[in-house]
This record gives sequence, C-alpha cells and structure tokens, in this order.
Amino acid sequence: MTKKCRICGRTYPDEAAFCGKCGVPLVEIEDTGKESKSPINKSTNKPGKPRKTQEEKKDAAWGQTEALLDELNSMIGLSSVKEEVQNRINMIRVARKAAELGSGRVFSVGTLHMVFTGNPGTGKTTVARLLGKIYGALGVLKKPDVFIECGRNDLVAGFIGQTAPLVKKKFDEARGGVLFIDEAYSLYNPALPSDFGQEAIDTMVQYMDTMRDEVMVVVAGYKKEMEIFIRDANPGLASRFKTVINFEDYSPSELFEILMSMIRKDGMKLEDDAGKYVKKVIQVRSKNTNFGNARGVRNLFEDIKEAHDTRLGEMISRGVALNSNMIDCITAEDVKSLLKNHDEEDLNMDDLLAQLDELVGLRAVKQQLKQQIAIVQAQKNAVKAGVTNLKEIGPQHMIFAGNPGTGKTTVARLVGKIYEVLGLVADSSIFVECGRSDLVGEYLGQTAPKVDKMVRSALGGILFIDEAYSLYQDDSATTADYGKEAINELVKEIENHRDNLIVIMAGYTQEMKNMIGKANPGLKSRFPVWLEFEDYTAAEMVQIFYFMLQEKGYRMAGEPGDLEALVEKASKEPNFGNARGVRNLVDKVISAQSLRLSEIGYENIHDPDMYVKIESSDLMAVMEKIYI
Repeated sequence: MTKKCRICGRTYPDEAAFCGKCGVPLVEIEDTGKESKSPINKSTNKPGKPRKTQEEKKDAAWGQTEALLDELNSMIGLSSVKEEVQNRINMIRVARKAAELGSGRVFSVGTLHMVFTGNPGTGKTTVARLLGKIYGALGVLKKPDVFIECGRNDLVAGFIGQTAPLVKKKFDEARGGVLFIDEAYSLYNPALPSDFGQEAIDTMVQYMDTMRDEVMVVVAGYKKEMEIFIRDANPGLASRFKTVINFEDYSPSELFEILMSMIRKDGMKLEDDAGKYVKKVIQVRSKNTNFGNARGVRNLFEDIKEAHDTRLGEMISRGVALNSNMIDCITAEDVKSLLKNHDEEDLNMDDLLAQLDELVGLRAVKQQLKQQIAIVQAQKNAVKAGVTNLKEIGPQHMIFAGNPGTGKTTVARLVGKIYEVLGLVADSSIFVECGRSDLVGEYLGQTAPKVDKMVRSALGGILFIDEAYSLYQDDSATTADYGKEAINELVKEIENHRDNLIVIMAGYTQEMKNMIGKANPGLKSRFPVWLEFEDYTAAEMVQIFYFMLQEKGYRMAGEPGDLEALVEKASKEPNFGNARGVRNLVDKVISAQSLRLSEIGYENIHDPDMYVKIESSDLMAVMEKIYI
C-alpha cells in the first residue's frame, strides 16, 4: 500500500503522513493507483489488522518531532540556532493546520537548503543531523537517517570532466536526506581561474534545483568566508540559501557546562575547589584561535584525566592504598597542573575587601564598590535559593573618572580580583592596559582589527583603557580621525563578549562625561557604573608618602611637621599628579639623603641605620628646590 498527494500527485510509502512538497495529508491508494476504501489482508482476502488512522500517524509524527526538539533544546548554548529551528517548525505546523482545515492558503515548505556559519566545534554537524531527523519526522525528508558529510576533496577532481560526476554522486548518495558540505568556502578560489572548485559550485547549484525536494543541502564554514562564498561564488547561491544560521562561540560558562557533562558521562566528579581552576584553564585555552570550542573542551578533559591518572600512578608507586572515590574524583591539584603558574594566590573576598579598605582615601569609591559587590552577591544567592523572576544583573563595565594619580589603575586591578571571586571574570591575572594608540589606526581599515586584537587579549579578564576620552575628538573638522570608529567597534565587541569581558575606561571627569554623552548612544547603557576618584588631601598624601617610603625599605626620622610642610608645598605645583607626584617626591627625598651621606663620607658612617633613615634635612633640601 502506498500513499498519494491529492494536490501534486507525488507518491509516498505507507509510513508517511504528509506531502513533503505541499504539506497536505496523504491519501492511501492501492497498487492500481485507486484510492483504497478499506484495508484487506491479501493472503486471506479478509479484513486484516487495521492500519493506523491519519490522525494517529499525525500524532506520532508530532510526538517524534517534539522528542527531537527536546534533544536540540537540551544542548548547551546555541540559543539563536534553537530559535531559528523552532521558527521553521512553527511555520510548517501552521501551514499544515491550514491545509487540514481546508484553508485556501497554498502551502510550500520552501527551500530546505541552509547555511551554517561559525567557528569549529560549535555544533554545526550535530545540529544538521538533528534537523534532518526533525524534517524526517515531519515527512519533509523521506530518509532522515541519510546524512552525507563531505568537503572539497570529495567534490573537486584534478582533471577536466571529473568534477561534475563527483558532485552528482554525492547528491545521489544523499537522496532523501541531508548533504552536509563542510568548509564549503574552500570550493571558491577566485585567485585561480583554472581551479575546478567553480565547476563543483555550478554543478551543486544545478542539483540543488533539480533535487530540491529530495536533498537538503547544508553548507558550513567560518562566518566571513561563508558570506563571501554565498555572495560571490555563484549568482544563484543567495536565492537558494534563504536560511543562514550563525553558531556563536560558546561562552566560558557554557564551555564549563560542556566539560561538566563530559565528566559526569565518564562517571567522574569534580572536587568543589577544583571548579575555579577549571574555569581558569578554559579561559586561558579558549583565547587561542585554534581552541575549537567543544572540541577544545574534549581535549581539555583528556588532559585533565591524564593529569589525574599521573597523580594516582605516583601514589600507587609510593604504596598508597586507593579507594573508588579517589579514582573517580578530579582534584584541584589535577587541574592546577595544567596552568603555567599554578602557585597563584587563592583569592578570598574578605582579604580583598580588607585590601580595599587599606587604600588611602577614596571613601566614595570604596562605598560604591561595596554596593556593587552586595548587588551581585544578593543576585547570585537569590538564584541559588531558587528565585527565578529577578532580572539579570546587567553589564558591570565601569567608568573611572578623576585626575591622574588618584588610584584608578590600582583599584581596577583590585576590582579584577573581586570580580573573579564573584564569577564575573574568569582570570583576574588577565589585565590589559591600553590607550588610544593601541586602538586607533592611522589609515582606513586599521582600527577595527586593532580593537579586536586588544579585546581578544583581555577576554576573561579586565580591559583597562586609560585616557579613554582621547578616542573621541569633538571636532567635526577632524574627519581623518578614526577614534569614533574605535568607540563604535568597542561597543560592538562589548556586546559580543558580554559574558567574557569587563571593560574599565578611565580619564578626566569632564572629558569622560563629554565622550559618554556624545560619542556613541550605546556607551551610557553599557557603562552603568561611574566611580569618581577625588584628589587626595594633603593629609592623605602624607600617608601615601609613608607607605611608599616603607615599600622602598626606608623610614622617617625627621619631624612629622616637616614632611607635612613638604607635601603641602609640593602638591601646589602644576600637574603634581596626586599619588604619582608623591612617588616622585619620595624619589627626590631618597636622592637628597644619598647626597647627604656621600658628603658625610661613607667611611665615617658606623651606624647602618643611617642608610635607611630620612632626616628633616633631607626633606628641607627638597623643599628648597620647589618653586611655586
């Protein structure tokens, strides 16, 4: 028994429920081509076992589709992919319901062919296989288990006349299912007109038309290369590939989830304090352009297991008795061995807050930072408690406004460590400082790559842009300046890496306000945290002087009043620079002390303590050289 479409006349095997072209329910026909009125058992000429009704087959098809969609939705990440696939399914469902109800709507599944763009290891092949099965359950593809994967070497021959047959062979093999062409852009090589890749492309376009209802073609590859391929390789490609799905790189948190699923599947578990080191390793490795997303995670898992087994092997050789928990448990030691510097400090929030409190001055900055920390901690604890209706915390990028030497860089490094403890960055040791020259090119086309390079170097940590206001030239006459392009590119990159990067921009208060307000409408919303770094008072700079002197191994022996007088006078100099000015002052005082000792004569110095004591005379010697 076969089935037939009452609109287009195409025939289908008994298990099909809908026409793959027209989408309407199929009608049963006997071998003679006439519609069957009742099922007959040919061997006995008596009514046989009742066949499934059309409704039952429809329900079974939708049930299988739902199961496959659940499988897709259970995959980590891929939100845009899942949304696109669900849209296609919804379109088919609505159109078929319209056909069942006798609507006048003319239904067509349309072109099945798709473009999958993205980096390696983002799930393109897996999703293509799953999509073939989904379309099979819907009756769109007759043989959903047929999945032919190929590349340039399978389609392009070395001699004239051999390429077209290779392409036809692959289409014939994929009949009823999916033809998946990986790195399809490699077929197109405009620099070599004699290359037979063009013949393969032209032949592929031909068969995509003649076999459009029988083969679903999915071409895959890097995003930019595929865009050029579809646009330039053949004028018919764009019209045949209406659906383009971009597979974004997995975020560090998604890569961590993937690794955890691999660990569980392998019957192992992760020791509690090992998680933070796993995240660091993922962050470091994923910065490599050849990491490969999920493939890179698979390689990381193999390395972790090797380190784990090496540690246990050494324990066995020492006569240590192992138990099953030791064999199944991955420890922090196993993972730390994969880090280049695994003797790094263990960060603790209480210690970091103590370091923040120890900084001289900055009362308003400290208070606001503690408020931000409290907000993040409350949100995370709410999630742990099962509260799901809270909005996301939002971006934590910051503006540090104030004069030079007010501690902006020092606080930024501390913020990196605090954010690592909070889980907002993967590795606080990734702290990239840059300025205008690192982000803005001199010629057209140079700026975007420079911004991309700096952003990528800071992924997982902090990108600190000093004197950020210099990117924006508030002068319409400066047409050759590419600073605004750098800002626009930065805004885009911040959005692309919102789960993997914290950007802190620093500079003079008024200039930063001007830039945030005028340079790009997206800046203000992406930098919601504004910290104002006030100038240090004279008393605070005296404290800073003492700390800096101690760091260098010296100590004050002169009168405190003399130091206060020196700092007060020096700080009135133009462009003194707050803490930077104090550091210069410390260096000048030490130089004055060294000169005094040389005048005494080192042979006359019998007390070693004299080498580290700063006397009032040293302070006065410096003060005499200050002219205001």
